[in-house]
Amino acid sequence: MHRLLLGLIVCVCVAPALRAQAPTPPTPAPAPIYDATFIIENAAEYVGTTTFSVGDKGDVSGALTIVAPLEGTGTISGPVKDGTWTARIEFTLTTQACRGVVTGSATIPADGKVISGSGTVLSSCAPDPQSATFRFTRK
Repeated sequence: MHRLLLGLIVCVCVAPALRAQAPTPPTPAPAPIYDATFIIENAAEYVGTTTFSVGDKGDVSGALTIVAPLEGTGTISGPVKDGTWTARIEFTLTTQACRGVVTGSATIPADGKVISGSGTVLSSCAPDPQSATFRFTRK
């Protein structure tokens, strides 16, 4: 009888504690940091940094910081398919109080070291669409 009671106590008290110790999933590695360069209309150069990741379904998600010649922030998104990224880069130039978006495409090499692309900039900073090239170089 004592063994039955002891066994019941162990089952009732230990079983919930064992269930609570589920394995924790591994922490994902931090996204790499890239130096970002945008050249607008083959003249104005904007530089900063970006971090982003590509999800399981091939969607890019990240952040952008612009440091020169003006300061600003932005978000990076868009799908990647067969090594080509359909880029959407939304930005705000805080020192000029204007917003905009760069849309275009970029090639993502297998090693991911240098990502280069081109596109069009639409923004409240300029009255007309402008051509742009961009390059992200992993630090």
